Amino acid sequence: MSLFEDNSRDALIEISNTVHEVGYKSLLLVYDSFLDNAVVTVANTINKEHTFKYIIAVRTYSLSPEYLATIYETFEKIAPGRVTFNVIPGNIKFQETSLRDVVFIEDRIQTIEQRDQYTLEWLKKYNVLSLRKKLPPLMLSGHSIDFQKACIEYGITNIMQLSDYLDQYNNGLLKNKNQMVSVAILNDNLIGKNNTYLNKVLESHKDTTISGNSDFIYKEILKLKEKEVSDILIHQLPSSHPSSEIHNIIKDIVKLTRPFLEEMI
Repeated sequence: MSLFEDNSRDALIEISNTVHEVGYKSLLLVYDSFLDNAVVTVANTINKEHTFKYIIAVRTYSLSPEYLATIYETFEKIAPGRVTFNVIPGNIKFQETSLRDVVFIEDRIQTIEQRDQYTLEWLKKYNVLSLRKKLPPLMLSGHSIDFQKACIEYGITNIMQLSDYLDQYNNGLLKNKNQMVSVAILNDNLIGKNNTYLNKVLESHKDTTISGNSDFIYKEILKLKEKEVSDILIHQLPSSHPSSEIHNIIKDIVKLTRPFLEEMI
């Protein structure tokens, strides 16, 4: 999977073509109240000749389980199997006002702990609706034990940062058979000794980054498979190298790959 942070129409068409060409299995579109609405954009740009899945992030406080179920059901009629949703409590940017723009629940979602609890209750309601409407399961971002239990109970794919997953794996905590890990990919040949800024960025993200040439990255991905990771979410470090370089790395990895690794990308 690849992660994308521009939901505009032209940008989505361009990245969708790249995702199809490279061979990614899915594309995660992030949620931000300042971005174009990904649901509307995907519905208006989806190419039915492509086969990858769009994973659209939604904050649970921003819409009801019933409304998302309706959106999901409609997408299944338009493009079966091409869209799913990643529900998130929401890491709010300081300039956003979305927590003040809701009705009645403002005092219940101010902290991340409150939004986590709200998300768990939201999932209970959605699960009832999804069983009745026979919808596929969602995805859930987060590394708390309560989130892990919910993922296992509802058959949900969990997404967490590489460092968080390795901490839980090494401590023998709950393991979800549907586990996606978010990891940054960096070709270290592009980091010059004098690139002070990028080296500082890498240092601060070292626990969530795989850095090296294509062969090394490939071997590290194989190690994640051995640690019971079922899927990988690939993104780049802030202001590192162009996205095209990441896609080229993935192309090289796919050339080296075994069949089961193709299912992880």
